[in-house]
Amino acid sequence: MYDLCQKSCNKCRGDESINLGAVQVVTPKDDEETLNEIVRDTFTYLTQDIFPNETLSKIHNSCINLQKDCVSYAAEDGNCDSDPDWARVNCPLACRQCENLEVSVRCPIDHNAPEALKPGELDKLFEGILTDEKFKQYGPRTISRPFPPANAVADSFYLNGPWVIIFESFLNDEECDRLIHFGYDTGYERSGTVGELQLDGTSEDIDVDESRTSTNAWCDDEKCENDPIVKKVLYRIGNVTGIPYVNYESIQILKYEVGQFYKSHHDFIETDVEFPAGPRILTFYMYLSDVEEGG
Repeated sequence: MYDLCQKSCNKCRGDESINLGAVQVVTPKDDEETLNEIVRDTFTYLTQDIFPNETLSKIHNSCINLQKDCVSYAAEDGNCDSDPDWARVNCPLACRQCENLEVSVRCPIDHNAPEALKPGELDKLFEGILTDEKFKQYGPRTISRPFPPANAVADSFYLNGPWVIIFESFLNDEECDRLIHFGYDTGYERSGTVGELQLDGTSEDIDVDESRTSTNAWCDDEKCENDPIVKKVLYRIGNVTGIPYVNYESIQILKYEVGQFYKSHHDFIETDVEFPAGPRILTFYMYLSDVEEGG
């Protein structure tokens, strides 16, 4: 088999630098002529379409066969097209799907799309929250801001830094209790952190990170997201921020026991800049319970 399928079997004589992934296994029912054609097409595709393309340079090491039967799988007519997501992740080389491992090819950014925020609009957003009469019912108060307000007085107190505003009365008791209920209803698990970008476009979930010891639950199913009380909270956030809740990540409900923590970190996720949705622009915390001291 190595004589017939040196490339796909990762047994290339005289060129050990090319990694083609898992050693391929074929069965007696596989058509030899078709397999040879797949092997030839694979090598041509790799050397002529993938390696010379600078746009695809980041996925060169990922353009491999992860399963041992990828060549046999690709040889059966229609397999690669019937489940392209599976083929892209498991057999991108044999199915010639490697270009779709590159996020800029798979999910290209529309550079003509309107910007979510233009220069200066974030400042305008926070200034509006502080000055608009309709938001005074929530008791907005400045914790930090990047520049003094236009009507600053001598005893004005705020930290010089990024925008941080606190609302003293954003949620009522019923809303807090409802969100807490869904946390327990969904079930709390050890909080993870975001890892490397995976081949399917998601990020690796690092289950245990010593910088984060809390537990969390997600309000990401229909039961929670469509709950009337939860929807009312989501609508209120959208009204204040000017961002519709369809553009939010799902609510993450966190539970901290005594001594648990999440160390200082940024909510910015570097790989998000490669996706059409873009990076996070705001973080909205809601404290559902209170303690006498600590935090």
